[in-house]
Amino acid sequence: MTNLARIVTALISLSLSVAMPVAGQIRSAEPPAGSLILSGGGRVPLQAILKPFLDAAGGTDDARIAYIWIPRTLPEATNTRTTFEALLTEHFGAPVTLLHSNDRDDWDSDQFVQVLQESTGVWISGGSQGHLANMMLDTRSHGELQALLQRGGAYGGVSGGAMLATSFMLRGLDGKPVMVARGHTRGFGFLQDVIINPHLTAQQRESQLVTAIHYRPELLGVGIDDNTAIVVEGHTFTVVGDGRVAVYDNGRHGSRWFYYLDPGTVFDLTTRTVH
Repeated sequence: MTNLARIVTALISLSLSVAMPVAGQIRSAEPPAGSLILSGGGRVPLQAILKPFLDAAGGTDDARIAYIWIPRTLPEATNTRTTFEALLTEHFGAPVTLLHSNDRDDWDSDQFVQVLQESTGVWISGGSQGHLANMMLDTRSHGELQALLQRGGAYGGVSGGAMLATSFMLRGLDGKPVMVARGHTRGFGFLQDVIINPHLTAQQRESQLVTAIHYRPELLGVGIDDNTAIVVEGHTFTVVGDGRVAVYDNGRHGSRWFYYLDPGTVFDLTTRTVH
């Protein structure tokens, strides 16, 4: 790995630990034509995670990536937006345009919409998923993310960016150990009837989704380890990376209320069974 790659990996990883723990739901339509690559965090992105994202976005020769940075401020080490874009372009191996704003009006602007319309893939960083939801939900940019998937593009997200992809989003409250922030559980809605919880083993979150699924048994809980992702295409997802994915279906599995999927496992979201 080059020094440049190490720098950008460190910068991207800065936001991973601040995704709030846990929880909204809409019964669903057909899945989008595109792909969702949803990572639990860690060194972002591993080649095992980056490759399916770039492939779904058109390959390194044709991919045009919009990178959405969730934290309220850009990393100081990058100095300028232009520098950050150059680092991201080097890391992804395809042209990257940075989108970042704490103003909802920007997410409704022609400038942001044009970037998303010209993109074949969007990657969303870690950070406070609640903050980006407040900025983006029901804006024109939110609609363009949906359009991207409908035309067969790729949505990649890590930690908070992965949690945002679902219709029911986990979202904690500052200073209060609760799993669901009532009235603030709606995500982008690209993955229906699912709750995602990242950093599963690293942050000892294995028991968190048990409670959430107990109260919302129609939902499927998916806990994702660091350096691990699910690649969602149609009605199935495949586990990639170094760690495991835990599935919570409100059923008892031996001594636990969840079971693990190893890398390479294909899971059917319709039947909720392993292929």
